[in-house]
Amino acid sequence: MTAESRRMTVASSAIAVVWLMDVAWGASPVNNSGRSSRGSLSYSTEKTARRPVLSLFGSQAFGLGGGQAASAERPQTSEQAFRNVQALKGISVDDFMGTMGIMSAALGFDCSECHNAAGTDQVNWAADTPRKVTARKMVNMVTTINRDNFGGRQVVTCWACHRGRDRPVITPSLDIVYGMPILERDDIVVPEPAGPSADQILDKYLQALGGTQQLAGVTSFAATGTSVGFGGFGSGGQVQIYAKAPDQRSTIIQFKDAPGRDDSIRTYDGRTGWMKTPLTVLGEYQLSGSELDGARLDAQLSFPAQMKQALTNLRVGPPSTIGDRT
Repeated sequence: MTAESRRMTVASSAIAVVWLMDVAWGASPVNNSGRSSRGSLSYSTEKTARRPVLSLFGSQAFGLGGGQAASAERPQTSEQAFRNVQALKGISVDDFMGTMGIMSAALGFDCSECHNAAGTDQVNWAADTPRKVTARKMVNMVTTINRDNFGGRQVVTCWACHRGRDRPVITPSLDIVYGMPILERDDIVVPEPAGPSADQILDKYLQALGGTQQLAGVTSFAATGTSVGFGGFGSGGQVQIYAKAPDQRSTIIQFKDAPGRDDSIRTYDGRTGWMKTPLTVLGEYQLSGSELDGARLDAQLSFPAQMKQALTNLRVGPPSTIGDRT
């Protein structure tokens, strides 16, 4: 496997891209029934959506019984969910999976680089491979550096040294020394004193979508599309998105042309979030921590009229360009 193909397959699950670019919120006139549709997007301006979207949120989306949904209030830790966990104990399952993703991206690896037969039904996640043992040592090293030098804050990560390579480069190449510098933004946005305010930027965006009054009338929608995955993995799935204001959303990806491949589902019911992905180390788990915060924010931002309530303490950073436009 080449370094380029590794980078294209660092994610173990597909990212669904719903092609709604040509669908503007409020672009179509609302008919007498209070409903409108264009392209693959439909929505309702009624207080109660006619689509039975609520049945697609929460535990029902996974076919879970009431007892299992109730017990999910206390998310599992990594050592409860997995076998042979040594260096990443005491964190939630979603934080554990997020750490795996960060490690994969930092080294340009996919899951199979450290776990034999990953991506198949023959994988043994708990088995120690040479690279897995090395990764465990690296986790302990980074933890010690952050603890002893930065008060435990996550300042040094795998990316700090690896930058997409399995072996960190020790000396800079001539291309880097004499070439155009790669300008990477700071992780923390420094406020820009000049220029428009955050409210002005958001107001302009909301106006471009049809105006706040029109957007406020959108209380639910359903959308369809086709999934696009890294390196082709996870592509071609049928995507369905159901959302209901203020904070409920489900994304379902079905692979009907791939017998034996299970559905991929991400859902948030306004209080609890769940993730289900096929052929992964843990097929189904409850979201917690930052993953739960992200699912809540995704659901809230499905309705642009809620942007100012969902996003607070905004800061305006330096201007950037997309193509030739600021």
